[in-house]
Amino acid sequence: MKWNAEIKLPNSRAAGATAILLSFVVVAAVGLYIVKGMVDAQYAELEAKNTQIEAMQRRLKMPVAAPAAASGANVFLEGANYALAANSLQQHIVQMVEQSGGKIVSVSIETPAATEQTSRRAIVQVRSELDNDALQNVLYGLEAGRPLVLVDSLNVHRMAAQNDNEKNDTKRSPRLTVELRVIGFYRGTKS
Repeated sequence: MKWNAEIKLPNSRAAGATAILLSFVVVAAVGLYIVKGMVDAQYAELEAKNTQIEAMQRRLKMPVAAPAAASGANVFLEGANYALAANSLQQHIVQMVEQSGGKIVSVSIETPAATEQTSRRAIVQVRSELDNDALQNVLYGLEAGRPLVLVDSLNVHRMAAQNDNEKNDTKRSPRLTVELRVIGFYRGTKS
């Protein structure tokens, strides 16, 4: 066995050219990957803007809410006692949700504590299924309408899609589970 055999090194010019060509290909591939990511981001942004425009167009097609009552309108719930006022508030909230295209899941009237008997406020809790546009209509109606109703708490959760058609449907507004706790005030009987 020969220990002093000559090892032939490749031509240094050819090796240098190959290294430069290889580095150029790597830089070009990384550049194309970055450009592709930027283009994908632009498409996602464009799709989000189109979805927003479609939602605004749907809102424009919705019926206009009744004009706000005159400033002299009664801001109190109808009813001379707690039961009548709470019933009036419950009917008001259910009507608003149903007019907006929502579905009532549950409604409850919170009974006042013994210390709150003189506060003259009625509290109603509602759980409903709405889409974004209907939720906006309900909240606007509560804010601008009469009688005066205060939103004490609002919890909104997106409902899970039940089938593949709902998961892939980007045109429709997602369905939401809305838990709403509202407070209204009543005058009570005159002393």
